[in-house]
Amino acid sequence: WLKGLVLTGGDFDIHPRHYGEKAIEQLGTIKRARTEFELEIASAAMNRDLPVFGICGGAQAINVALGGALYQDIAVQLGARGVDEHTSKNARGHAVHIEPNTRLFEIVRCPRIRVNTSHHQAIKHLGRGLTVNAVAEDGVIEGIESIRHSFVLGVQWHPEVLAPRQELQHRLFSAFVAFCRRRSRKRCSH
Repeated sequence: WLKGLVLTGGDFDIHPRHYGEKAIEQLGTIKRARTEFELEIASAAMNRDLPVFGICGGAQAINVALGGALYQDIAVQLGARGVDEHTSKNARGHAVHIEPNTRLFEIVRCPRIRVNTSHHQAIKHLGRGLTVNAVAEDGVIEGIESIRHSFVLGVQWHPEVLAPRQELQHRLFSAFVAFCRRRSRKRCSH
């Protein structure tokens, strides 16, 4: 049986029809079948209160599955507000402020971290029950988590790339796996 769900990115955009908007010209590649599957499986997992960890597009999928909306293109819809730091052209990445009193802060135990980045879409309006746990210096939302579920966490960056050389990024995966194991043991003991 499924003990948790990881939603990864994939170099494609979530079509804005999923959050009640019309597509703008700058909308990127659409993978209709994958998007519909991910939104459906994310909803099903959260309805069962399974642990969910979203990475980049996976964080966006969590948000949309819970009724939130996205900026279809940061550069167009937010202007020149530091947009270059979110593209893959920025090999240095950028700093992210971690909100205190969040699960993410408990995991990384640091108020500010440096992350890699490669996205042109971002969270515009939060889905039901979500709160912001990380913000870039330009104000773009970089992380979310649910206040209604036992473990729903999404980050806009790619910790899977950073984890082999950064312990605090590795902690994200360790925390997710540990939570899945604890939850599974509790269910088995009943």
